[in-house]
Amino acid sequence: AGVPRERMNVAVYDLGGGTFDATLLRLAPGDIRTLATDGDVQLGGFDWDMRLLNHAADWFKTNYRADPRDDPASWQRLYDGVVEAKHSLSARTRATIRIEHAGHSAEFLITREQFQELTADLLERTAYTSRQLITAAQMKWSDLNRILLVGGSTRMPVVPQMLQQM
Repeated sequence: AGVPRERMNVAVYDLGGGTFDATLLRLAPGDIRTLATDGDVQLGGFDWDMRLLNHAADWFKTNYRADPRDDPASWQRLYDGVVEAKHSLSARTRATIRIEHAGHSAEFLITREQFQELTADLLERTAYTSRQLITAAQMKWSDLNRILLVGGSTRMPVVPQMLQQM
């Protein structure tokens, strides 16, 4: 808030729906400089959604011998439920996804811990890019004054936890 009174190094960690972007800025009164930028255009919150969708659909297929991904209407209902569950898991430790397909209806329970395990490799891709960014700027994490989280997927509790550990 407001103009910095002295020089600050700020990392912007932007995990939106479709891409991941990371930028290092140096802010000083009357001067904003980009020190480094990196990203992964093949990674975004949608990847977390699809990982959960496929996990839930595989569970349903195993239990009911019918795949909700085969029907566009069933897929859309499942996708909407997955997005809602992902949002819920940012505030709660568990969520339920209702799956309806081929005359079957079931509730799929997912915990925050299971979701984090299921998507750990995706999070690690953002960590790798972030480490590369710091290295490219010839900086250390301790040189940063702030990390600015941008994008809805940064609301997942595991994101700030990971950044704090780094």
